[in-house]
Amino acid sequence: MNEKHIIDFMTILGSTKFRTYNGWVSCVCPLSVWNHAKGIDKNPSFNISISETSKSVYLCFTCSDKYRTLSYLLNSFWNAGGVYPKEAAKILAEHENADVDNKSISTSVTYLSKDIWSGANRVETESFIPENILNRFSTFESLDPEDRVAATEFLTVERRISLEAVEKFGVRMIPKDTYIVFPLTDHFGNIKVMQSRSITEKDIFQLSAKQFGLDWMEFPKLSDHGVWFGLHLVDWSKPLLIVEGSFDAMRAYTLGFQNVIAACGSKVTDCQVNSLHGISYIIGFDSDDAGKKGGKNLAYRLKGYAPISFVDWQTHCSCKDIGDIREPGDFHKAMENRILYY
Repeated sequence: MNEKHIIDFMTILGSTKFRTYNGWVSCVCPLSVWNHAKGIDKNPSFNISISETSKSVYLCFTCSDKYRTLSYLLNSFWNAGGVYPKEAAKILAEHENADVDNKSISTSVTYLSKDIWSGANRVETESFIPENILNRFSTFESLDPEDRVAATEFLTVERRISLEAVEKFGVRMIPKDTYIVFPLTDHFGNIKVMQSRSITEKDIFQLSAKQFGLDWMEFPKLSDHGVWFGLHLVDWSKPLLIVEGSFDAMRAYTLGFQNVIAACGSKVTDCQVNSLHGISYIIGFDSDDAGKKGGKNLAYRLKGYAPISFVDWQTHCSCKDIGDIREPGDFHKAMENRILYY
């Protein structure tokens, strides 16, 4: 944000004593009443970067351990004071998240989600992967012919996934490279976490800010966000199939079961569990030890809120996961013979 917008934003949060220097705005820390000795910031120690092209970040020399985004500040302010600063959120949404419409302003920055499993409230920090980073990855439709041919052959021939599924889930690629990028989204389709995998070897990792030379920035973490691969596509009025991997989800979609999401791992986080509110769950994790353990753990945490059943791919399809299933009939047989857990 520019200097004026930063000052407007910080004024709403109660900051005073503004001073601009070398691309930064300094002021009284809005969290000082909770985080500073004696609750005051006598010598302004709070600093916000001025930026017209990317998101501004802040650092308080007294109470911050690293540079963080202003959306993180909103969350901290709300968590500490118990009051959601809507007007400040509107300024942030308008000048750093211009594509967010008014009805989702409160969720585009931060929201207090109800933990429906324990009855407790959990504050979930909202921050998105910057648009200029997302633009570095090509959607399948925008790939150049050479890259598209290689990726298409891998996905449709080797993985037996339809291009409809690939495009529906918003899969991207790193141009001129062999890595496919899987976006993990919230309910609104906002991309907060990206997982990447090579098409030539089983090399899977989560993309981080440091990989782009942004040492001062921190991308959202899966442990802090209720995001899944395909969450924005879910029809909550129908049974939901939950699988481990992105390829598994797209394979299930290709085989005809389109209400499916992937956790992108066998260990499901609390935030991911808290984002679910279905009428029925079908757990189809991998049939190896890690998958069985992860599936049972997820079922235990969901128990009591909706019917839950397990699918055994090994018994009915002689394979570890959906991605290995070759015949549609085997998939449907396994689904029909799922075991009711609760």
